[in-house]
Amino acid sequence: MSEELKKEAAIINPADTLKELEAKQAELKKFLANMENTNKPVEKDSQEYHLQRLLNENYVNPYDVLEIALEANEVEIKKRFRDLSRKLHPDKCKHERAADAFSEVEKAYKILMDPDKKRLYQRIMREARERVEIERDRENKKRRKEGKAPLPDDTFNIDVQAMCQKLFDQIEDNQRYFERVETIKRRRMHKDMEKRKIAREVEKEVEREWEDGRDKRAKDWRNFTGKAKGSKKRVKLGLKIPKTRMEKRPKSAKGGEGYSMGVDEGYKREWK
Repeated sequence: MSEELKKEAAIINPADTLKELEAKQAELKKFLANMENTNKPVEKDSQEYHLQRLLNENYVNPYDVLEIALEANEVEIKKRFRDLSRKLHPDKCKHERAADAFSEVEKAYKILMDPDKKRLYQRIMREARERVEIERDRENKKRRKEGKAPLPDDTFNIDVQAMCQKLFDQIEDNQRYFERVETIKRRRMHKDMEKRKIAREVEKEVEREWEDGRDKRAKDWRNFTGKAKGSKKRVKLGLKIPKTRMEKRPKSAKGGEGYSMGVDEGYKREWK
């Protein structure tokens, strides 16, 4: 045997080769087991079933979360909540997201235990059922005219759930719209309040400056009026007002001659 072959033979350890083979076989068994579990159908109402549906779907209807009928009473709702709690509560379920799944169940339970909220969801579900019945009747009439088979009965509940989802989505969209409107209103009110606040502050500042300058304005006014009085001079008029004369009738006047009584034009001689 050549020296190179001897070196390669020394490197290969049979024990190490056996360990590697066993490790690969273990990995293969684990992979096949996982594939078997993946392809195995999930049993309905099992822990795994509820984990998958609650963590992978977005529910807006509490009846769908608890998977109970619309006609379920308070006793049935409580019983269903206890059943799901035994499967999904974090203390009894080791799944890393068990708390999230149980939170959905607990939220749905609290909604249905509130009479007002329960009536709201019941009204929406009844509305969905009525709409589906009308649409299916219309579709079946059309199918009969065309010689087709009517819609299968087992799809009725599926259609109702889809209609419920549609109605809940519309309500949620409307709620978001009104929330945006309210947010805009609050922002505008806040801006108006800020403007009024600034206006009041400016008004107070002007009043304060006016009050602070009151003494100075009074002093300036007194100085101004004092100077005006000192510089005022009397003005003599050049007109001489004629003296008032008693009315008299000339002695030379006879009958209608002379001046009329009450007329005295003698003052005109002083003009010359």
